[in-house]
Amino acid sequence: MPDPSLYNACPDLYLRSPTSHKGTHMLIKEGNVAYDDFDPSTLTRARFAWNQSKRAAGLAVQAMRRFDLPANATLIREWFGLSPKTNPAHAQKLMQVQSNLTEMERAYASRPITLVWAPNIVVKHAPADRNLPMTPVQLAGGTAFTGQNVYGYVHQHLAGSGMRVILGRWFRDDPDPQEATQTIYHEITHKVLKTADHCYGVDLCRRLATNNIAQATTNADNYGYFAKSMVGKV
Repeated sequence: MPDPSLYNACPDLYLRSPTSHKGTHMLIKEGNVAYDDFDPSTLTRARFAWNQSKRAAGLAVQAMRRFDLPANATLIREWFGLSPKTNPAHAQKLMQVQSNLTEMERAYASRPITLVWAPNIVVKHAPADRNLPMTPVQLAGGTAFTGQNVYGYVHQHLAGSGMRVILGRWFRDDPDPQEATQTIYHEITHKVLKTADHCYGVDLCRRLATNNIAQATTNADNYGYFAKSMVGKV
């Protein structure tokens, strides 16, 4: 399913939800995370995904510190292309990834993060000339950039006083609930680590780790699948 994060760096995106999906607005704060405009069933999934991704953030740091254990070494090689035990040249890159994962764990522990349920959101370009009409943003292949067509996205890969993660229909509708876990972790890496979207999906991310370590260690989905592997099957 399309993920529009490749558009996040565009400063002229205007995010608009024409109407609430249920007519009322609800914000629930629990510790450093807030849930914005979720209906009860989707809120249950969001809580599960948040708690699982927070747990994964801690386990990912532990796995990286114990990179010499066979199971951890396999996952590190699978998602980041790193084999420091057999290739000393990978040691510095491993330390950088470990530092990144530690920053993610800290963000989950203390940074203000808001998860926003927005299946009806419409994303448009806001031109510099405000007299010109806004035009709809399109994903690859011409698919409209709306909440109905995406898992999640963030507006610009920068973190201000808070971090808002917009969640679309596929966050709820994917039959694998752990993919929601991966989505939240993926999107937060954009804010905390300024990761890129070099590619999406399990197969392409594995291939990226094999062929391009520099990109794999800066790709949001590679971090997301590494985190997901801490709490479930990829």
